[in-house]
Amino acid sequence: MKTLLTFIIVCCFVSLGSCKHNHNETESSHKTEPVQLDQGKKWKADQQTNEGVAKLQSLVTVFKTQTPRPGLEDYRRLNSQLQTELDLVFKKCTMTGNAHQQLHNFLVSIIKDLNTLKEDDLKASEHAFHTMEKNLFSYTNYFE
Repeated sequence: MKTLLTFIIVCCFVSLGSCKHNHNETESSHKTEPVQLDQGKKWKADQQTNEGVAKLQSLVTVFKTQTPRPGLEDYRRLNSQLQTELDLVFKKCTMTGNAHQQLHNFLVSIIKDLNTLKEDDLKASEHAFHTMEKNLFSYTNYFE
């Protein structure tokens, strides 16, 4: 019995410990809270997050300049590229506390729009792209 109890406790700690930051597509289903400043100041973001968001912004800019009339396949390809980079942002993120929560708030709308890019609705993809672009480039309004 003692061995079983020890095993269960170890499993609980391992599963909790492996959940550094639980970021995934289901996060987009959570209620969207607006990003807020830290008492009127920008939140301190870690270097990895700043670099990751800059890469996301770059992918959006390149897409916009190199794909003047995007179709569904173009949006799906962009979705794949952005998702890969977003996964790296999540993996490398070391932020904690309120700054981390505000990053979650910032990313939830990005994830919702990103998910729309892989749907079969060109108008929805166009709208999601423009909304995501605007939101991505607002990052520096909230984080430094």
